Amino acid sequence: MAEETKKPAPSPAEKTTETPKRKPPLRSILILVVIMVVEAGIFGGLMLAMRPKDAGGAEREHPLPTQPVDTSVEIKLDQFRAPNFQTGATVFYDLSIHLKVDLVSKELVSGLIDKHKAMLGDRLRAIVAEAEPRYFSETQLTTLKGRIQAMMDSVIGEGMVKEVLIPECMPFKAP
Repeated sequence: MAEETKKPAPSPAEKTTETPKRKPPLRSILILVVIMVVEAGIFGGLMLAMRPKDAGGAEREHPLPTQPVDTSVEIKLDQFRAPNFQTGATVFYDLSIHLKVDLVSKELVSGLIDKHKAMLGDRLRAIVAEAEPRYFSETQLTTLKGRIQAMMDSVIGEGMVKEVLIPECMPFKAP
């Protein structure tokens, strides 16, 4: 009976198909886990170092400084066509002039413009007629704006007009 329970010896072909069980590479897995933990620590540390100081919905003790509120408004001064004879040929300039003033002085400036409308129109025409051609070649029309600013300061008061704006300046040659 003892012979019946014995299994026959495997043939050499059967021995090669069986693969021996190997132990898992514990050392390699351990090294990989350590590297991942170190990378996670470095990444987490960088995220904490680079976060805003008030992150997490914390209340701010000191509010951020706000931009100064611009309380100025634009007033249309005039839109007109004036001749210029400085080049030897007659050139008409179609101009639109606006003024930037404080909101609190808007009504006062508008009233003064209405009161001196004819005088302002005459002086604006004279400024355009006397202007040298290079004044109209400037990209920002700085010289022309400066002359209009000085005229406005003399008519309605010093410092009432913050800035002169010329959104349209189109030359036309006379036929």
